[in-house]
Amino acid sequence: MTPQAAIARVVGGASLTEAEMASVATALLEGRMTAAQIGGLAIALRVKGESVDELVGAARALRDHMT
Repeated sequence: MTPQAAIARVVGGASLTEAEMASVATALLEGRMTAAQIGGLAIALRVKGESVDELVGAARALRDHMT
């Protein structure tokens, strides 16, 4: 899932699946998101409220990028 699609979905009030959030978090960790996209996603998630799947997906991406 692209960062733009993820932001649009969350702004619309829908939650991301675990796999979708992992994909977006991977894009963030690999430097493929702009500062504006990161801020937009963070604010949209905060306004909507983070789901369990979103938290698990982000944690999975973080663990995959650990050294």
